[in-house]
Amino acid sequence: MNLEREDAVFKERGPEAFIQYQRDNQDVLIPKGVAFGLVKCLSDLNSQFASESAKAVQVVIISRNHPDCGVRILHSLTTYGLEIPQAAFTGGESVIPELKMFNVDLFLSYEENDVIEAVRSGVSAAKIFGGLRHESSPEEATPLLAFDGDSTLFSSEGDLAFARGGLEEFRELEFSKAAVPLKEGPMYRFVRALAEIQRLAPISNPPFRMVLVTARSFPFMRRPIETLRSWGIRFDKAYLIGNMKKSNVLRSLHAVMFFDDNIKHCADAAEFGPVSLVLNPEAAPVAAFAASELRTPQPLRLDRFAGICKLVLRKDYSQHETALLSIYEARIAGLDEVEFISKMSEFERSCKGEPKGSFVRNRQAVGPENTEFYGLTSFLDSLLSTGGDRRTTA
Repeated sequence: MNLEREDAVFKERGPEAFIQYQRDNQDVLIPKGVAFGLVKCLSDLNSQFASESAKAVQVVIISRNHPDCGVRILHSLTTYGLEIPQAAFTGGESVIPELKMFNVDLFLSYEENDVIEAVRSGVSAAKIFGGLRHESSPEEATPLLAFDGDSTLFSSEGDLAFARGGLEEFRELEFSKAAVPLKEGPMYRFVRALAEIQRLAPISNPPFRMVLVTARSFPFMRRPIETLRSWGIRFDKAYLIGNMKKSNVLRSLHAVMFFDDNIKHCADAAEFGPVSLVLNPEAAPVAAFAASELRTPQPLRLDRFAGICKLVLRKDYSQHETALLSIYEARIAGLDEVEFISKMSEFERSCKGEPKGSFVRNRQAVGPENTEFYGLTSFLDSLLSTGGDRRTTA
């Protein structure tokens, strides 16, 4: 469900106004959200595989919302033909106990802290990023679920090696451990559950297809495949694309959801379908070490900066790419690690409107005769000219 407007009411006017808003609008349909196609895909599996005693997939609504919100959600789900028999509304409290209570395999949310805590508790979880909603592929009736490899389906071992020593260290690691399975990543639990359902159907007629879309190049294919074999999990398609944009693949796949840990890849892919950002707390200790003794490699810094810019500029990004690169090289590339993390975190929060921050006001202030690019660069200039966290002024 898309509750962005309701979330704005809560943030700007408080819980009492939010509850009253839900009561006043309980017969108004909530628009379908980014993850609606995925939820429908999973729910539809019950028509094929549910037994008299148990469903193949149990979809549960677990929300920080007040219970008053439930009446409107139920009305909307019924209208859309989705049957979800269980729900929990925590009234603003943490949802982590409920994830354990319902034995959840996948948790999707806009709340970043909840997602991180869910992953730490062993649940596959991702932050809903955005993108065009696909309920089914126009080319085939079988739904597709697409996953990144390293730091998403698999552990961060490969990504951390690349961050430390570039391609040379990554190559040495992968070739020396080609037959050694990778450890489980944040999406493993969800994929394992999907694989159990997948085994109930013949390989020639799967109920859904799982697709690997990874920035690894073909020479580094063996270890991921050896890992999937050791887990007993079958992927139906794999794309090892190196430096090619993942959006080039995803625009043709029409996946009901794509999971990736890289914000730039998410921003690219969101132009062509639903995307969820995987937040991997496994890398946190390394990040803390890097902040004091190392620097994030420049390619990873630039990827993050570009990904945030694409949140705003979308398809117009390419025409401003040269100018943005100049800004990056002149004012961002030389920041120390702590300042870079602080500035980019605030830049991302403001571009997403979490809360409705300075960039949003800047964009409104420049007027219709100006562009999103002007608003973006004006906010960047202001952000990079100050020392503190501008969120306190929002």
